Amino acid sequence: MPGRQRYRFFSAAPFAAITVAAAALTAAGCSAPGASSSPPASTGTGTASGTSSAAAGPIKIAVVDAQSGALSDLGQFEWRGVSLAVNQANAAGGIGGRKIQLTLYDDQGDPTVGTELARKIASEGDVAMLGTAESAVTEAMAPILKSEQIPNITSGQSTLLLATHSPYLFLNGPTGLTYDTTLAKYLVTTKGYKKIGSNPQVLFIGAEEAQSGLIVKQARALGMTTVIAEGAPAGTPLYLSTAGTANANGTIVSSPYLGNEANAASKAFAAAYTAAYHTAPELHGAKAYDGAQVMIAALKACNACTGLNLANAIRAVHYAGLLGNFAYNSTGVGVFATAIGVITDGTIKPVS
Repeated sequence: MPGRQRYRFFSAAPFAAITVAAAALTAAGCSAPGASSSPPASTGTGTASGTSSAAAGPIKIAVVDAQSGALSDLGQFEWRGVSLAVNQANAAGGIGGRKIQLTLYDDQGDPTVGTELARKIASEGDVAMLGTAESAVTEAMAPILKSEQIPNITSGQSTLLLATHSPYLFLNGPTGLTYDTTLAKYLVTTKGYKKIGSNPQVLFIGAEEAQSGLIVKQARALGMTTVIAEGAPAGTPLYLSTAGTANANGTIVSSPYLGNEANAASKAFAAAYTAAYHTAPELHGAKAYDGAQVMIAALKACNACTGLNLANAIRAVHYAGLLGNFAYNSTGVGVFATAIGVITDGTIKPVS
């Protein structure tokens, strides 16, 4: 995309163990936004039998995320996470010697744009899609991707995605219901918060990153000192920058990724991500990295198959990732738990 930063590539050892049929797999790579570091792709597309008619060329995967508009920060985190994973896979030999070629599409956070992009992806011969970060955009694209037999691993977390009943749609994290259930149980059962009404003990927010930050900022400006509780959005830099570090301090967060210092895997991932892009990752970058690793593992396991065969290969992947242990069920959900953290001086600290 014109004027957008081109990222320095970085290759490192894999950060998580992937097993498919007991085989250990490594992975990942990077290309500049809107372009690809891989050789030009053949015009061949996937066939109904699940084999590629461009078997000698690169494996084309679309990445769809907002690169402009209010959600562009999330989209750029996702793009970097995917790119890092693919850069590693290509550096390790790709998929049976074939490189993965990424093409970045800007959905602008708009479901209508997403629908148009789904048709374009089908016409361009991409065998799979990674993204989007927005559930509404993913939901709008799902019927077309299903019709075209294009597997999609999304960062969307709305339970409405499960209602599409598409065998081609997979989540790279828990559903929003899991985030909220974990948080509610912690607040009520562990902390003992029960008071609601005009002077509540907890302000439970269920909005997106920027909106959540504004709510907290306004609440503090009005003199509210109540505890803030939120799902994944509160664990992002956008929430912190919008709310302000002081206002966000003490926020209770439900997330499968409690920061870059949570464990050895997250530390290694954060180090490689920071070395490549000169900025630290957050939840969306980690989710996108995990989703790309699952896709890479599936492609390796099925010898770069396409269509329903690739979807079935994704469902068979078992992956110990940054967000947890992936094992997909029939609805396309592979991770089923979050953990609790508290924001302290701008950083999420896991609750022991």
